[in-house]
Amino acid sequence: MRAKVLPKVRAADFDALAPRAFYATNTQTAVRLVLVQGKSQTQAANLMGMSVYSVHRATKRFLARMAATITAR
Repeated sequence: MRAKVLPKVRAADFDALAPRAFYATNTQTAVRLVLVQGKSQTQAANLMGMSVYSVHRATKRFLARMAATITAR
């Protein structure tokens, strides 16, 4: 299965939306590693001591929320 290429997110855009998107700081940090710094979801999961599935779900949830915010503008 081919890995899906995730969009690169500007740090300012991430920081503006992140407080409303996440409950846990470690989840926010993991998704920031993936979307802003370009780490793979596996690397972020290993760095944060989380499961890859948790990082994947959080990344997917953040991208959906970001898309909804952009659409609402």
